[in-house]
Amino acid sequence: DELIETAKKAFAEAHASGKDFSTWAYLSFTNAQVKSVAQLIRYELYKTIDDFVLGEYLRIKSGVSIGYNSDIVKIEALEKIKYLDYDAWELTIKNYEIDQEENVVVLASHEQERFDKKIEALQRLGDGCKAKEDWDGAKYFWQKRKKLADSFANLQYSCSMSVHWSQGGSFDKVWLDTFNISKASGKRA
Repeated sequence: DELIETAKKAFAEAHASGKDFSTWAYLSFTNAQVKSVAQLIRYELYKTIDDFVLGEYLRIKSGVSIGYNSDIVKIEALEKIKYLDYDAWELTIKNYEIDQEENVVVLASHEQERFDKKIEALQRLGDGCKAKEDWDGAKYFWQKRKKLADSFANLQYSCSMSVHWSQGGSFDKVWLDTFNISKASGKRA
């Protein structure tokens, strides 16, 4: 697709020349498209399918104390680890706007399905206790679910994001993929 190729080329040229592209974004209307485009751009930049790369820019979604939702952070150090019986990444990230660093743990992408199933199972157990009016049991499983869900930082690749999530953001360069708006006609605006 021409729009994606144009974005990949621009990101690659900026990366090769050392230019800061942390305020650039490819905006899409579906999370599936955001993920797909991020993978394509990241592979173009780093020639790897690893979840994270030293020096990579990320956006905060949740679970980080050195910034707010959508703030940009940069990976300063990284290591693959085992955490709570899951493959994970320990990242040292830095928010340059406030000149602060933080160590966070992020779930490895190949563990997401297993993690989601565990979260859903704990939710079902809590709901089952609630249905039996076992409020202590429900509270126990729901708290266990929340604790597990909050155990990992939620970071997103900065190169691609949803139009919805970009609202209120400031960008120097944007590619807007409107395919899903005009899906019926198959045209891009």
